[in-house]
Amino acid sequence: MAFGLIDWAFKSAKINVLNKKAIKFAEKKEFEKAIVTFLKVIDKMPDHAITWQNLGTAYYESKNYEKAAESFRTAFQMDSSLVAAGFNWATSLIAIGNNSEAITALESALKEEPDAIQGRLELAKLFWHEGKHQKAIDNFLIVLQKDEQNIDAIKGAAEAYLRTNQRTKAIKYFEKALEVDPEDTYSLFKLGCLFADNKKFDLGREKLKKALKIDPNFHDPRFMLAKIDILTGKYPEAIKNLEQLNKSYPNNWEILFFLGQAVGNSGDLKKAITLLDQVVKLQPNLADAWKFLAICHNKLGNKDKAATYETKYRAMVKQ
Repeated sequence: MAFGLIDWAFKSAKINVLNKKAIKFAEKKEFEKAIVTFLKVIDKMPDHAITWQNLGTAYYESKNYEKAAESFRTAFQMDSSLVAAGFNWATSLIAIGNNSEAITALESALKEEPDAIQGRLELAKLFWHEGKHQKAIDNFLIVLQKDEQNIDAIKGAAEAYLRTNQRTKAIKYFEKALEVDPEDTYSLFKLGCLFADNKKFDLGREKLKKALKIDPNFHDPRFMLAKIDILTGKYPEAIKNLEQLNKSYPNNWEILFFLGQAVGNSGDLKKAITLLDQVVKLQPNLADAWKFLAICHNKLGNKDKAATYETKYRAMVKQ
């Protein structure tokens, strides 16, 4: 949202001098002095909405967001034509984490200026963060009616559709994001995951590999690629990616677990056991790790250990 001071000429010379002094303090970033001076103006003219808006700006710039929210709200409620005050009221509330009141503020401001794209986008994001995904979708789509290439709204809609389990629409909007920005690695990653979930592994690989080509340090596509390779029996490829990830994230139980699976399925049972032993130390309640340890020990002929781990696995699954 845009913040800014409004210079206003008062009929009273004394108040006019105070107001100009306050504005000069604010322009010089002497916000505490500006606040004190704006309050003197308000003391003389408590119903002057523009001064309340200017006071809100001074409070916001001095990072006193609660006072800023109070001042912007007062300005907007006094004069709803000051739409910037309404949007700034919402922005101040977001800064202090009061999303529910920020939604109210944005809805009030948008009644006065329904075509404010940025305000509508912020409202959609707030609905998404509050778990009101259908309302988020509705507002993202309003943004896209006015700006069909707004990448934030496109990706926001895609995520909201995903949260409401509308996967076909989620895919459509992530693909739309790539039409706007073909190198958007996040959309490539999400599409890779969605295609993999639909058992379209080749298509999933294609998107994930493209994301990695654009940004080799984006680790999520590499991890997802490894999981696809394990599912489809491409163990050497999975091991290569997981070992690379393990260098970046040592002692990450999830990476070690999938690496143990890939190594074990490729035939190196002893190494798999070493890896899975690390996993159960880091994550002792991971039932599948105990199950895979039992399988590895059983294949190596360690029947007692295999039986112990199998019992442990079954007890966890029952719980």
